[in-house]
Amino acid sequence: MVDRHEDTLVILAKNIEVEMHRHHAVQLVVSLDKPYNATLDDQEIKSVRGFLIDSDIPHACQSAESTVLVISVDATSTKGRLLKQQLSKRTFTLIDEIFSAEAIDRFSTERSAIA
Repeated sequence: MVDRHEDTLVILAKNIEVEMHRHHAVQLVVSLDKPYNATLDDQEIKSVRGFLIDSDIPHACQSAESTVLVISVDATSTKGRLLKQQLSKRTFTLIDEIFSAEAIDRFSTERSAIA
């Protein structure tokens, strides 16, 4: 599933392997079921539930057994600037550092509304 808005692209993907890349969007990637592995700004991270990454930062995902929700937001938009504030001048942050476990679980339980 792909959904586009003026400054946001939302993708629901299953079993994906994304090679190292970078783009101008700020990106939030959340697993809707199983944790996955990621490389964020040259740091390999095992078993993540999700992350928020700044624009133009290299990253890759190995979610072969996961369904992930990917939200890409134009870094220069109001939403993009608000997301960047959550990074506190870091290049990325893991999702559990900015959302409670209950909020993360809601991504999964409300999955039917997304798909």
